[in-house]
Amino acid sequence: MPDDLASALRSADKGFLFPGPSGSHLSAHWVGTLVSRALGDGTTMHQLRHLCATELHNETHDVRLVQVILGHASLATTQRYLAVDETVMRNALVQRANKWSSVRRQ
Repeated sequence: MPDDLASALRSADKGFLFPGPSGSHLSAHWVGTLVSRALGDGTTMHQLRHLCATELHNETHDVRLVQVILGHASLATTQRYLAVDETVMRNALVQRANKWSSVRRQ
């Protein structure tokens, strides 16, 4: 957390930083509702979790890292979170086909 943000939070009035509609804390359900409204396309927090997991895996290729970040005990659970990127899959198949075709020509 940036120092200026930490300082501002320490000096803020006590109470909830982001109070819910009733003045109490924001529930997980209410945060999800706010996110869905802000995105405007019906996306849920859980879908965002899947998307972030997939993007992190695509960038790092480290499924164990994604597992730790998501807090999953089982690697199988993490693997269910990861969507297959069709462009990446197509490119991998084209590369493999090109490699095989060059082997056949030799």
